[in-house]
Amino acid sequence: MSSGQIRIGFVSLLAVFAVSAVASASASAASEDVWEVCQEKAGAGTEPPIKYDNHLCNTKEKALSLRKWEWKTIAAGEKFAVESTGGAFKLEGGGNSSDCTAVTNTGELEPGGKSKTSLVFTGCTNDSGKCEEFAPAANDGTGTIDVSGITDQLVERGGKLADEFKENATTHEFVTIELEVPGTEACAEAPTTKVKGQVAGESNNITVAGQGETELVFPKPALVGNSLEGFGVKASLFGTATVSLVNKWSVRATKGPPAPPACKVKKAKWVFCSGGDVVGAESNDQILKAANGNPTTFKSTAGGVAIEITCTKGTLKTTLEFEVVSSGGQVTGPDTFESCTMPVPLPAGSCTIKAGKIATEPITGGLEGPLAGPPELKLGAVGTKLSVVEIETCAALKGKYILTGEQKCTVDAAYETEQAEHEIKCSEAGSNLKLEKEGSGENEATKLAMTAKGPVESGAKWSIQLN
Repeated sequence: MSSGQIRIGFVSLLAVFAVSAVASASASAASEDVWEVCQEKAGAGTEPPIKYDNHLCNTKEKALSLRKWEWKTIAAGEKFAVESTGGAFKLEGGGNSSDCTAVTNTGELEPGGKSKTSLVFTGCTNDSGKCEEFAPAANDGTGTIDVSGITDQLVERGGKLADEFKENATTHEFVTIELEVPGTEACAEAPTTKVKGQVAGESNNITVAGQGETELVFPKPALVGNSLEGFGVKASLFGTATVSLVNKWSVRATKGPPAPPACKVKKAKWVFCSGGDVVGAESNDQILKAANGNPTTFKSTAGGVAIEITCTKGTLKTTLEFEVVSSGGQVTGPDTFESCTMPVPLPAGSCTIKAGKIATEPITGGLEGPLAGPPELKLGAVGTKLSVVEIETCAALKGKYILTGEQKCTVDAAYETEQAEHEIKCSEAGSNLKLEKEGSGENEATKLAMTAKGPVESGAKWSIQLN
């Protein structure tokens, strides 16, 4: 390239200008937005889905048995060649601009709203507004820019279907722009600059001469969420391209069906995985068999005397209920505490627990917020009977005591991580429990502290997700 030209070297990813044979469609967190192509189905036409007369999927004049074309999502293993053309594209920021007069594109549409493309921009020049003259600019000195290896993904931006391009993961940029100007003197105001960040163009399904095509528009103002940088400042990209299939079949972008539950579903529910997949619907409920930590303590008052019960063994065996719709995150099952002693009242051991064991009723409960973890697990409810505790040996306190109320617990900080075991921790601060001697009509506030950790019996990994 001779002195007097503006040189633009594209680092393998000019996704900034990428009209990626691509066009439209969105992907939201709850669904997978996809490409659909008008395709012919063998045999006599039947509905549903709606059948059309030909490869354009735009008329229904023939008898149903003769209508064999339908909209179909691009399936695994399928690829459809695309071509596109576009007019002027402009990148501007901080009073500088880079301009190309046209763009053409070849590539392939793939499953899952993805595509690959190669681009050719022509008539490219640069005008910084700081120097007197500017010649055609390109990596080969002719004003033509060839870009290959572009990939992209359909997304949603501000409620609009869009095609999103991100900077090259290796070079961490879209493009490097190097400026030169006519004459023998260099232009000090024309620096080298990098274009970075990510940018999305709005995708619109259109009909041109009866054929379904997709239009990719980088609008002004730009879509919400772009973070493009050029000339050392915030930058914007503007331009339009139209995408169609090489075989002239109609193509469109559409919002796909809800994605199947994954191991990370943003709901207040238990999530069970096996090899990365959600366990089948028939076996969604799982039995958790967790060992109680050492020790579990109950603190209360009986007959005006402070008491404390300590249990060094125990098992929480409860069903973790998973439901795809809305009521997942429930639990139902008993807890058993063993090797229980009474260090208080003094002297220690003057009072004992019958058989050294406390068994609860099947306790129901469920997951609750907060929206930021760790999540809470509420067990029981105010006034609900949880267990009968029988004290022996010491005459003053001897008898049966009814434990009622609710207990709030938390799950370990790794609750969003699918793993074999998680720890449930209940502290005294989460206790809203009462202990009443049978028949006395008087109850006393009771505090519980315990932990329980263990796997589900199926061996599936499990986690918790919050709204």
